[in-house]
Order: sequence, then structure tokens, then C-alpha cells
Amino acid sequence: MTSDCPNRSKGAHYSSDLEGPLTDVLDGLRAQGWTVVEGPQAVADEPFGRQSLISASYGRFLSRISSCANADDTAWFLTDDDFRGRSDAAFAWNEFERQSLDAAEGDAEWTDQITRYWSEHLPVLLSVKSGYAYFALAERGEIVFGREPEYEEAEVVAANFDEFLAKLVVGDPTLPAGVI
Repeated sequence: MTSDCPNRSKGAHYSSDLEGPLTDVLDGLRAQGWTVVEGPQAVADEPFGRQSLISASYGRFLSRISSCANADDTAWFLTDDDFRGRSDAAFAWNEFERQSLDAAEGDAEWTDQITRYWSEHLPVLLSVKSGYAYFALAERGEIVFGREPEYEEAEVVAANFDEFLAKLVVGDPTLPAGVI
């Protein structure tokens, strides 16, 4: 299903269906001030624990970018290099899961809850713009948003990755403010 979303600053329309207009989405992010570096990337075929969560549209996005960050470098999409541990990023792709597990040290039940949550969620975008926050692809395909201190108390912000990108491109006010 395709839906057009107006870009407020340019008057252009961006489809949320990544089959065709991924270039339009990336151009829309650039218009919003994002630095997008394209380059063919092979999506990791080695298991890193959550590959089954990668949707087809996120896989296409991953295979197209080598980096994608907002203007002040405080929010960025995770890339295949992040998942493979080849990135020079200050944060690991599963940084917030690690922080939660550190906080739960010694509490087996809490550790179980954290581990179960993250086994069903794959972070796709991290932010340090106003505290630590993330957007993740959930097991059922929706995009959730979580932030410190309780990363696992997340809320659904988009029905799927395509819709999330469409919202991001236009600065949709339903996305959490001050994060991106």
C-alpha cells in the first residue's frame, strides 16, 4: 500500500512504499538536513540474534546506505557495519539493551524480561539529542519508540518501517518531539 505524505518545506510528496521511491525518501531526509551516504551494502548473513526481525523494506534501506544521520549527528540510523561491529560509532547497535542488563544485574526476573523484550525488537535508529532514545522494528513489523530510563517501556509510532520513514521525511508531529 502506498500513501503520499507532503513535505512541508518543499511541497513534494513521498511514498511510504520503499519498492520504488527509496531515492525520494533519501532525498527527503537530505531536505530535512540529514547526511545520507549511499553505497551498496551487503546485509549481514551471519546471525546477530535478531535477523528474523529485519523486514523487507528495512533490508532494502540497509542495503542502500552506509550512513544516515541528522544534521547535528545526534540521531542516526544503524547500518550493516553497526550490526557487524565494524562501525566506529560510540554506541553499539544494542547499547540500550546492554545498559538495561547492567541495571538489572543480579535480578534474574528483570534480566529475563529485558532479554525477552530485546529478542523481539531490533533498534533501527538511535538518538542522543535529548537523552538516550531509540526507534526499533518490533516482531510484528511496527516501529516502536523507547527512551531512558526504562527503554523497554516503548510505544508504537508507525505501523511499519515504510510508514516510519514517510513520517520522518515530513517531520510528522506524531513522532516524539525533540528526539530527531
